[in-house]
Amino acid sequence: THNNHNHINNHINNHNKMACFCKRPTTDDDDLTDDKEEALRRIPGFPDFDGRVFLRPARGRKNEAYELRTYQYAKSSMPVGFMRPRAVVYVQQSEDDADIKKAIAFARENSIALAVRSGGHHTSGFSSTNGDNLQLDMSDYHDLSYNQVENTVTFGVGWRLLDLHQAVCKATEKVIGPDSRDYAFFAHGNCSHVGVGGHVQSGGYSMLSRSIGMFIDFVESFRMIIASGESVVVRKPRPDETSAENDEMWFCVLGGSPGNFGIVTEVTARLVWDSQLPESRMYTQLYLYSPSVLRQLLDKVVQVNDHCLEDGGLAEGFNLSLAVSGASKDWGFLPVISSLDPSAFKTLDEEVKREAPAIFGTEGTPIAYAPRPPVIAVQAAWINTSGDPVAYDQSVKDFFADLDNVQDAIRVPLSRTDPENAVPVSKICEEFTWKNVREFNMPFLKRNYASLDTNLGERGFSEWMTERLADLLGECDIFNKYSKTGVTVAAQWAVLGGKHSRLTTNALTNPTALGWRNMTCNVMLDGFYNTHNVFGRPWPEPKQTLIEWQRQNQEQLVGSAESRFSTQDCRYLFEPFDHNIEMGQVNLDALHAHFYNTEEVYQRLLALKHKIDPDHIFTPNLFGVGASEKYGDDGVPHSASNAPDATQKKCRLHKNLRTLGDHKVKGEPITEDDLALEQLGLYKVDPKE
Repeated sequence: THNNHNHINNHINNHNKMACFCKRPTTDDDDLTDDKEEALRRIPGFPDFDGRVFLRPARGRKNEAYELRTYQYAKSSMPVGFMRPRAVVYVQQSEDDADIKKAIAFARENSIALAVRSGGHHTSGFSSTNGDNLQLDMSDYHDLSYNQVENTVTFGVGWRLLDLHQAVCKATEKVIGPDSRDYAFFAHGNCSHVGVGGHVQSGGYSMLSRSIGMFIDFVESFRMIIASGESVVVRKPRPDETSAENDEMWFCVLGGSPGNFGIVTEVTARLVWDSQLPESRMYTQLYLYSPSVLRQLLDKVVQVNDHCLEDGGLAEGFNLSLAVSGASKDWGFLPVISSLDPSAFKTLDEEVKREAPAIFGTEGTPIAYAPRPPVIAVQAAWINTSGDPVAYDQSVKDFFADLDNVQDAIRVPLSRTDPENAVPVSKICEEFTWKNVREFNMPFLKRNYASLDTNLGERGFSEWMTERLADLLGECDIFNKYSKTGVTVAAQWAVLGGKHSRLTTNALTNPTALGWRNMTCNVMLDGFYNTHNVFGRPWPEPKQTLIEWQRQNQEQLVGSAESRFSTQDCRYLFEPFDHNIEMGQVNLDALHAHFYNTEEVYQRLLALKHKIDPDHIFTPNLFGVGASEKYGDDGVPHSASNAPDATQKKCRLHKNLRTLGDHKVKGEPITEDDLALEQLGLYKVDPKE
């Protein structure tokens, strides 16, 4: 369903020199039934949407279609009940955006909020909601048009990144020789199934950000529907061309708080061509994991990072990333897997993938999930930003040669990309994109930090990080600790900033609220855990093992001059977390200093929020600008169904509820709604009891 470039019909409009692309159907199955009639019956004033509606079932009932439509990337990792909106509405695209405006009017009349989902890939689930709030799915906003005169492309926010990249390349293809083509593209992230809407409002980091900048640096304008119901076009600020109000909305929406100021429906981005960046190169190499190899490669990353702010530091054309992927879920049990029922012992993510692949997403590289040991991946590129074909010189060759200089390493056959061969940058962007939906089809606890420091060598970062990974993955045992603990990891380190990095320098000409564009590098430590092994036997406290590992990381990585990675605790909007290691609510008001460079930035965000969304229609949870004004500090929605009344008394379920093997209290079964209410600190009781 996501290879949409294969389903696009295009034509050339000779009048305006624009290539137009038709929207593909977005139905994800053949069954077109939904809960629209029931919603109209059960909920007073509920809008008659043109798109499909899936309603949260009444207490004691089940609705499998609703459960599937609430599934998204973080569902298996978040607390029960956290991602259970009153209804999921697949808004239908129209010239007047009627469905969106109906939802806004209903939210205002009922003092509820709207969560906006373009791809559902937010790692903390904040494109979802609960209580009486609604979730709007934007997948129908899927148009694409290429303007040859302006060298721009306009697209709806329902696109996923890899699909969009491939569609743009297809739309802009130029034949420049018998076996030669020129393609246009723009910078974007490296997770194929991320939706455009949240990605652009979170900055849009990529593996090539040092050389060509971020997604938001290519944006020329975006269209957004605000709480008044008005559709506004916000353009890139230009002196004497754009208004102060326009410029402030640009500043706040791009990097301020995704989905918190209105509903972005389409984006226009300028394009760069492969021919403008000739003779660019890429390098990849896979190694079997060992602490020794990891330490050598981390030392190379640290060396580059610690000199990146110097005049002679890494030039803008160079990009370097290092990653570790722990053992696959079934590694260590390979001899017996073939004899097991493939439907047994599935995680929630695996179940959805099997039962509803259209909702889960299409896997571009299924072999990545095959049984395998842990591996280390090196990805590097040199982008010829000068445009001079002869710029590929000895300094570039030496950069790649140094990456090849690793001792006592076992290289995975056929995994090396030879940098002696030129590669179009559009192809590098695609090759550096992770083609699958998830790293592992398991629940996770994620941590991602930026660093502003250039003394990681003095801090002993490489040695410390190597030991932390060995603690989780084991030393050199290719059968890996996963076969003993049920815990694995996806870790990454990338040099993104520096004196010559466009991630940093582009911020001067494109000022937005996005934090930490002055970073030097980042570290991503994403831990995944499974509850049972392939025999159906429970692992010994896998989640607690991972919690303790992440707790120690957080205590030692950031926050002081003695920290291993960064004096400042700098976090990202796309992967937020609070001081509680477990997944759950994140209060942006309380923690905003971790996400933005200055207090002044946050005050500007608050000012615009109060101006264009004073009723917090676009505040579906605590991770939003000014969200505590709506929910308080605890995240309990101030809505009718959550307020205690004659039929609803505030109380706590038994504190050991989740440890009860039969999940029963007083002989009555505990439903998912019960657990959801318990999570909110509320529990419905029969007043007759």
